[in-house]
Amino acid sequence: MVNINNFSSDSKLSSYAGLRWDLNDSGKNTNNHKGLSKKGNKYLRYYFYQASSLAIIHDPVLKSYYKMKRAQGKSHKAAVVLSARKLLRSIFFMLKKMSLIFFLNYLNLLRRPSFLKIFHSSNIFTF
Repeated sequence: MVNINNFSSDSKLSSYAGLRWDLNDSGKNTNNHKGLSKKGNKYLRYYFYQASSLAIIHDPVLKSYYKMKRAQGKSHKAAVVLSARKLLRSIFFMLKKMSLIFFLNYLNLLRRPSFLKIFHSSNIFTF
């Protein structure tokens, strides 16, 4: 597992995850975008793309962000990748700035009886 403190910014983490586009710098024209970069961790790219695809359906914040990007003329794939970057950015700042608060809230969630009933039969967590 990669330590979050290895990344000084969310854009560097996005590059590591492969959620960025390569630029086609040619002479004076520097605004030509090529396809999605294949550099970076292909598994993180895949999982964040899939997670953002589902989050667009169920999360109102990412849904409105996706619709805004589509209204700006972005393709479906570009809007989903941009939503994945937004999701990754949120996770980055939760882990970087509020890691203790996030961890304590996660522990409180695990201690709820209703949460324990759901996962007790599947043996995902061992207590």
